[in-house]
Amino acid sequence: PFDSRFLPFSRLLLVCFCFTFAPSICNAVSYTFMALGSFIQVLPDSHFSIQNLPYGAFKAHPTAPARLATAIGDYVVDLSEIAKAGLFNGPILAASDCFLQPTLNNFLALGRPAWKEARATLQKLLSSTEPTLRDNADLRQKSLVPMSKVEMVIPMEIGDYTDFYSSMHHAKNCGTIFRGPQNAIPQNWFHLPIAYHGRASSIVISGTNINRPRGQGYPTGQSPPYFGPSLKLDFELEMAAVVGPGNELGKAIDVNEAADHIFGLVLMNDWSARDIQAWEYVPLGPFLGKSFGKTMYSCFSFELRLQTGMRSLNHLNFGEKRLDKSGEVMDSTGLKVGTTISPWIVTLDALEPFACDASKQDPHPLPYLAEKISKNYDIELEVQIKPSGQTDSCVVTRSNFKN
Repeated sequence: PFDSRFLPFSRLLLVCFCFTFAPSICNAVSYTFMALGSFIQVLPDSHFSIQNLPYGAFKAHPTAPARLATAIGDYVVDLSEIAKAGLFNGPILAASDCFLQPTLNNFLALGRPAWKEARATLQKLLSSTEPTLRDNADLRQKSLVPMSKVEMVIPMEIGDYTDFYSSMHHAKNCGTIFRGPQNAIPQNWFHLPIAYHGRASSIVISGTNINRPRGQGYPTGQSPPYFGPSLKLDFELEMAAVVGPGNELGKAIDVNEAADHIFGLVLMNDWSARDIQAWEYVPLGPFLGKSFGKTMYSCFSFELRLQTGMRSLNHLNFGEKRLDKSGEVMDSTGLKVGTTISPWIVTLDALEPFACDASKQDPHPLPYLAEKISKNYDIELEVQIKPSGQTDSCVVTRSNFKN
């Protein structure tokens, strides 16, 4: 269950769900969609149909200011141009300048009614039967930018990052590695959401480089600890939820209202230096072994096809850097390293056709965590690794978000 105690006040929160002790990349799910088409060509193998419309931010060139966007076909749609044309004219967005900002924070703070209004507006404007954008050559030229000509950037200022230990499979596998099979899952895991606060400043867009972190390694036998590059650098298949409006300080959010605060999902790679983590995490939990890199991938981009309904995810790059508040990119020893996230946020509204019942909790949670309707999303995930210098990749794991 989602623990609303971790929702911040007036800050954007990234919530990460660890659900398998394995690397992270690809996704595919089937569903039959209502036949809604766009005047923009969307090829059958495109990740960005009119049913998807994820949100992100881009730069037209490296020195340009960031602008907010959605994606369709091979184009990003510049939302600032749509806003300046007065086309976000619904009851909520007409009076807002949220799409003229460099990040999504103001938009996300407006809440679900505004999110639904924006999605409905964009689907109408991009549909094949709507002439407003279709027949306006000047506005089309300004608002539709080829993806190949833009640089994607972090679409939001992340105020907090919370990593939840939410899958039994992950908890058991990871716990077995660190504590053995007899003590793999702690008792509290069955009763409350276990999580720790990560380093929000270490989250950046995928595609940047990651340097192997250095730190104290786990000693074996009677040997002393050692210092050096991590010998057990790991990556994990995870999903992250982007949370929009927060709660008033000291005022809890009912668990049954938590979903109204979740804007969408992205893929995340939670880079981990396992040898450093194993030595440092007792008794307070992970620190330097996990603070150097969080990767949200560049294409959690669903291919919501009209006919086949296939939704796929790929084109993921491994790499990360984190920019501290000082502007310096540093690791735990003062050397440059990083953290990475996905530029495209797939909304819960786009994922709704893939909703399914959540697994039954045993034992039943305490009343404050008991949901009236508990659901998950049927998202198949696949990890592929392509070694440096090789042309072919190989599948190393398959999983599903609902597990």
